[in-house]
Amino acid sequence: MDKVRQRIDDIYKEKEGLQKEFEELQNNCPHDLYKIGLFSWHVGNISTSRLCIHCDKYLGHASDIEDAKFTEEQVNGMGKTVYSSTKEK
Repeated sequence: MDKVRQRIDDIYKEKEGLQKEFEELQNNCPHDLYKIGLFSWHVGNISTSRLCIHCDKYLGHASDIEDAKFTEEQVNGMGKTVYSSTKEK
């Protein structure tokens, strides 16, 4: 059983290190392009949101126009639109 406990502890340490790296990558990302996708910030709560193309960071809620276009793309099986974050939102 000690081997199991040691492996679990090792996994927790590895997970913590990966989480730090993940956050560092997102914090250093330029977020210059985004896509519209579904984001869940809490179990049972999903919203159409802006997500960075490079790092998947949540960048805010989609506009009504972006939401409608995303829904249309999902219904029609079309490709996903990519937006520039420098473009008027």
